[in-house]
Amino acid sequence: MAFEQNEPQIDLPSYVGFRPLAVMVATERSAFEDGHDMGLWPEVGSRAMQRLLVAGSDVFSEGWLIVQDGNYRYRVDSGGGYRVRIVLREYLACEVIWE
Repeated sequence: MAFEQNEPQIDLPSYVGFRPLAVMVATERSAFEDGHDMGLWPEVGSRAMQRLLVAGSDVFSEGWLIVQDGNYRYRVDSGGGYRVRIVLREYLACEVIWE
């Protein structure tokens, strides 16, 4: 949150979870991949705000920032609390939420 939206979270998260993508049922996987959109606009000057203005970039797909294709991608949402989702090696799904 601090890196992407310039919103440092000093409190402990309300939820931390991780599990392999392969064991998720279709609805669970869909909720993880597609759920939550940005409710609030990011702070002016933050990386997330700059990314909003870059349409068509091949590293930014449907809210996910692909750092290294097939190895690491993440998504940061701020609608109804703060949420960071990470996928490692297209295997492990991680989620951290601050409400």
